[in-house]
Amino acid sequence: MIFFFSGCGNSRFIAESIAQTINEPLVFIPEAERGNRFEYTLAEGERVGFVFPIYSWQPLSYAEKS
Repeated sequence: MIFFFSGCGNSRFIAESIAQTINEPLVFIPEAERGNRFEYTLAEGERVGFVFPIYSWQPLSYAEKS
């Protein structure tokens, strides 16, 4: 399962490429949040990954967005 966030589409492209290559489902984090989906169960042998953009050498935090 690949969880991802993308601001302008670059991270989406990478997440889709990884998910297709390793045959894992995609979860767009803002969409999951809007749908109040906060719990996931991984199947045996299922992999999990996170893809997100990096800003100024670190992930964007909610505090920095305001």
